[in-house]
Amino acid sequence: MKWMFGLGLLALSLNSACGGDTATPEETATCNGGKCDIIGEDDRYDEFSGQITERLKLAAKSTAIVVANEVMTEEGDTTFFAAQRLGDTYGMCPGEPFENQPVTGFCSAWLVAPDIMVTNGHCIPSQQACETSSFVFDYALTTEGDEWLDRVPTQNVYACDRIVAWDYTSNCDVDYAVVRLKRRVEDRDPLDVRSSTDELDSENLVIIGHPFGLPRKYALNGQLVASGSNTFTTTHDIIGGNSGSAIFDAETGEVQGLVTCGGSNFDWEYYNEGWSLDRKTGKTCDTSCDDDGVYVENMWEDCANGQRRRCVCSGDQLVWEKRACLAFEDQTGGQCSREAKYDQFSCDTAPWLCAIPLAQHTKAFSHFTDRWEVFESNEPLAIEKGAEVTSTVDVNANGVAQALTVLLDFLPADQTADVFPWAELEADLTVTLTHDDQTYVLAQDGVVNSGTAYPVSTSPGGAQAYQVPLTIHDAQLKDVRGPWTLTIKNNTIAAYQLNRWSLQTIAKPESQITDFGMLPCVLNCVSSDIAGPDPVVEDFTGPSVDINTENVSGTLTAGWEVEIIDASAQYEVIKTRRSQTMSLETGEFALVKDFAQDIGGRELTIDYRYDGDGWFQVYADSQMLLAKQSFSQGIESVTIPIHARKIRIIMGATDGTRVHEASINRLELAPGPPTAGFTPCVTSADCGPGYTCTDTGNGESVCLQEQ
Repeated sequence: MKWMFGLGLLALSLNSACGGDTATPEETATCNGGKCDIIGEDDRYDEFSGQITERLKLAAKSTAIVVANEVMTEEGDTTFFAAQRLGDTYGMCPGEPFENQPVTGFCSAWLVAPDIMVTNGHCIPSQQACETSSFVFDYALTTEGDEWLDRVPTQNVYACDRIVAWDYTSNCDVDYAVVRLKRRVEDRDPLDVRSSTDELDSENLVIIGHPFGLPRKYALNGQLVASGSNTFTTTHDIIGGNSGSAIFDAETGEVQGLVTCGGSNFDWEYYNEGWSLDRKTGKTCDTSCDDDGVYVENMWEDCANGQRRRCVCSGDQLVWEKRACLAFEDQTGGQCSREAKYDQFSCDTAPWLCAIPLAQHTKAFSHFTDRWEVFESNEPLAIEKGAEVTSTVDVNANGVAQALTVLLDFLPADQTADVFPWAELEADLTVTLTHDDQTYVLAQDGVVNSGTAYPVSTSPGGAQAYQVPLTIHDAQLKDVRGPWTLTIKNNTIAAYQLNRWSLQTIAKPESQITDFGMLPCVLNCVSSDIAGPDPVVEDFTGPSVDINTENVSGTLTAGWEVEIIDASAQYEVIKTRRSQTMSLETGEFALVKDFAQDIGGRELTIDYRYDGDGWFQVYADSQMLLAKQSFSQGIESVTIPIHARKIRIIMGATDGTRVHEASINRLELAPGPPTAGFTPCVTSADCGPGYTCTDTGNGESVCLQEQ
């Protein structure tokens, strides 16, 4: 996938505007470097449409729009929204779909337990964002002909209480927030979520959500394009605001995935309709409409008194034409936007140009979609300089932990998250959590223990540690009952205060826990007491092999393969003494190295140079780790997701006007235990020290820490 961005409601950039008439789909094949919003026919439908089945309407009752509290006003039994027209918000040309409907929210969400919602991590990027947001059910147009909706029954509005599980550390394919509501939802059924071990049911997928922050829309008739280890892509018509939407099986209503990436894009044009004659000038067409010689043919005047004039040649003379100004024309220079479109055939045959939506498989978050219990200490804790303080909560939960997180609130009431000195806080404090004589270190990059790490400060959303809950992976399958003691040591001369802290858990009998999902290990997954395999270094000094296929010629480093993505173009690979180069003029292909083993949790460092104007990307299996769009060189480090086996280096371009090249000088796979996360195994010899190959009860054996 190319040029993908989070799908929360995006600010519109007028810098991308271009003049002229609306382009054909062929002329905007790459949608200006972003996602085309509409693929083929526009298949987004309102609630009142005859296209919507009762099964889908039932599932939709448990979906919600995410709204900022500041735009809502409660008056008795009714809550009103400060909404504005979609057409005004995005400077849309008259006649665009839904232009007269209201823009209210910024993301979508859905119910998985009576008081638990799921959305994207970039939609609720911090506990503070949770406390200033609400989830609104049944924000939908139910009567044909209706276009405006600025109120709902107050009983449909549910305030966000806290984040219980969160991850936005790997852009696009690991991006979720599981949140608890301040009150239970009694009149809607929680949605069923596909288990991490079940295959994607891809025959009839439907997305239900709130594109642009509009009343609820159903995106029908999307096709599955590709399915990777962590993500899958479809051709559904979605846009910003669909972030957090569930992808449903239309027949069963089961959630198959979570919409994450795709971005949005617009085609800009001068609005050329509605003109009428203002006056004739009597001047020839090779002169100007005004005596100063400023306005010649096809020149426009600025809007004045609600009207715009243009100078055009009509017959044998110049005339002034006029029309009413659009509301936003002064800000856009007379241009308006249309949603970018792409023809279905081209999308089917060249999906790498289509930039279609990306969704997460449920294995990234399915083990968090259950009923959570919260155990909290609300007693403020002063942390003086050089002091060490403790606080204890008693957990009364039956069973062992399917999931466990800890949430710390350091944010003063008079400060906002964007001004609080998080970096100093993380550097100054040593925070640990102790239970049953086992201590978990809450490091600045998250909870690090026995080879697993959960970083938060590196996320694209900018959330810092302690703004979101930290996941303690090593607590899974352990009895969490009894006291948990938080210890904070202040190592500097600054004073801090912990306002409150809480422990969140899903506890069940061990026999009922079969879905562990995918445990992220996306930073330093090696603890000091665990020995890992030796590093793997590819410096391209080894032997080369000649390659002369139908599409590729040249020399290739032994152990690498070529993957043809666009079979209509020609490519070249050149193995030098200390590098591997790949080049093309147009199209897309990849270099692939199969390690024939799980390399998940290990840090990959790549020394490269990319000279081109297209895309250069590094994947682990089907998960994108690094993406560049123009000239770039340097040394980048990324972390391999759990269970990945292959490294794929992809390069592509569309202009065909020059040779694009990428040279890979060195790849290094750092040491790392094969036991990071729950690694599949046959015997305990497949696991690292301190781990045992254990049957999970669902036909799979994984490496678990010895008890």
